[in-house]
Amino acid sequence: KKHNKRTVGKRGHVPGINICLFLEKTCRTGDITQHTTTHNNCTRKTDRDTMRGGRDIEHGRPRLGAVLLYIGALAAVFYLGSHVFVTGPSEDRQRLSAIEEQLTAVRQEVTDQLQQHHRLVHGMRQEATADDEKNLAKVRGELSDKWAELSKNKNADRAELERMIAEEVDDVVLQLSDAKTQIQQLSGLQSKYDSVQTQIKQVREEARSQQQAFDKQSREYQDQIKTLQQQLSLVTNNNNNNNNNNNNNNNNNNNNNNNNNNGNSNSNTGKSNRGKKSGTIKKRQASTATSGSKAKIPAAITDELETVATRLKNRPKLEKMWRNTYINTIDTTTLQLPDGTVHIFTGDIPALWLRDSSAQVHHYLHAAESDPETQQLIIGLIQRQADLILLDPYANAYRLEHLKNLGQYDRRDGKTEQIWERKYEVDSLCYYLWISYEFWSITGNTEIFDDRWMMAAKLILEVWKREQNHDPETSPYKFHSEMPAAGKGASTGYTGMTWSGFRPSDDACQYNYLVPSNMFAVVVLRYLSEIATQVYGDSATAQTASDLAKQIDDGIHEYAVVNHPEFGKIYAYETNGLGAHNLMDDANVPSLLSIPYMKYKSDHDPTEEITKNTRKFILSPKNPYYFQGKAANGIGSPHTPHGMIWHISLVMQALTSTDTEEINMLIDKCLETDADKDYMHEGFNANFPQHFT
Repeated sequence: KKHNKRTVGKRGHVPGINICLFLEKTCRTGDITQHTTTHNNCTRKTDRDTMRGGRDIEHGRPRLGAVLLYIGALAAVFYLGSHVFVTGPSEDRQRLSAIEEQLTAVRQEVTDQLQQHHRLVHGMRQEATADDEKNLAKVRGELSDKWAELSKNKNADRAELERMIAEEVDDVVLQLSDAKTQIQQLSGLQSKYDSVQTQIKQVREEARSQQQAFDKQSREYQDQIKTLQQQLSLVTNNNNNNNNNNNNNNNNNNNNNNNNNNGNSNSNTGKSNRGKKSGTIKKRQASTATSGSKAKIPAAITDELETVATRLKNRPKLEKMWRNTYINTIDTTTLQLPDGTVHIFTGDIPALWLRDSSAQVHHYLHAAESDPETQQLIIGLIQRQADLILLDPYANAYRLEHLKNLGQYDRRDGKTEQIWERKYEVDSLCYYLWISYEFWSITGNTEIFDDRWMMAAKLILEVWKREQNHDPETSPYKFHSEMPAAGKGASTGYTGMTWSGFRPSDDACQYNYLVPSNMFAVVVLRYLSEIATQVYGDSATAQTASDLAKQIDDGIHEYAVVNHPEFGKIYAYETNGLGAHNLMDDANVPSLLSIPYMKYKSDHDPTEEITKNTRKFILSPKNPYYFQGKAANGIGSPHTPHGMIWHISLVMQALTSTDTEEINMLIDKCLETDADKDYMHEGFNANFPQHFT
């Protein structure tokens, strides 16, 4: 029988071969007792795995067949002998009898040896069983220790997983709670909506026919008014020229002095494009238009589109995206109104946001630099913004077509026939001053600076100064559905900054001194001071704007700078003036990321160390809205689901970077995360960019 060589024991003895007794003559000693002792020693030194493995051959135990074979052979000899010698002499019988006695003795000896060997094997089995139990107990102990360790690690991993799942569940629960609240609020309006829907359709049909007739008549009136204004302007200019000629003849010396003063003033500004207002400030009537037609795309914008596209021929996807996005505003969201003003709605909602509409035309300023047609487009927008601010400076979005039959819930939060949404955001008013200054700086055109422009600017100053000391009990502003304390807002302390109800994302502030918006306010107040001085000659307004800018800037550095243990001094996103700070950043602009883009600088931070530290913080996982994924890393917003990066944050990161490699990487990320739409999204999933908002 084959056997495992590793189990070989003493020389001449092979465990696994059963017959090692004298029958096979392996002992060679002739002494069965000595063989048994030797065999027992062999057995103890052999690999007992052979015995324990359940094999059919057990070491040291002779097979019964071999013993029976031996006994059978002796029986055969006895049988043959009985037949051979039965008739033989008496000596043969005696010899046969002796043989039988010997055979009996051998049988008894073999039986005794077998019993003794059985006892030895039984003892060895008991000993092996005891060793097995010890080894088994040892192995069980080791396995138990390993199982305890694995269970501990498993419990730790499970706890971490449960914590992560709990956070995700909390976010979902909050979103569901908000959605449930909105559904409950809207459910009360559903019955009213259904009851008046038929009436609305009828009224709209009647209003549409009346509106068409009115628009036609209005256009005729506007044409007549423009003709009269042109004639009046010619007459006025002729009279002024005659008067000026007379004055020049009588006061040559004075005129020479004035010319010298004007020349000095122009050289001091160092901004040749910024024209100065000549003569009296033009008076303009408020826009009353409620409809318009699609604006014509100026040739200068088309030329700019093709010029840049030519430079991108080697990058076809980037070229296609440029063509789609650059022209999108004027091609899809711009309405030219009969009175010359322009209504630019935000895209998916038919309402004008002060912030959005300003940013939507900013990239056309380059084309407007020397193109009157593009200039008129932006002038019309700024004039409409001024009219809307004068309507309600606390609103952030306005309708074109007046809405009738507003419900009580809508009016409670400030909505009217003309106001789409009344979420007070400091940055909305900033954008009006910002786009006006940018337009003036690039084109030098002062046509926007009429009486209503300055009325709106002074109203902004009034609101910002009032909201420096925001009192929930006396403030005229409340927003019941989203702000705490029954719409009054959370408690704040005086800081010098101006109070804001909402963020640029249209989400309610956690703490109402919104730092990026106050930084933006500092910048545009300085702009307003310059415009008031150079265009309007209004030193009082200029001084008020400068003083307010300084108060806000001082407040930022006294109440909104936090000493972070990792990044050093950084700007908080929000504070309440009572010691609480919100350390984060939101993708929408103004943001802390956009500080260089806003051109905010302060004497309190001459080396811009705080700004640099803040940038490192908000572009790290320490910012709770900085998301990292397989597709991209970037800043998102609590306005959208967790893990959604906004394209505007990637663009702003590139616009404020000085690293060419970083800029190119961010452009590539924008191209890779558009879900093959060739447009930018609001937000996209950091791991699965095909999921976007």
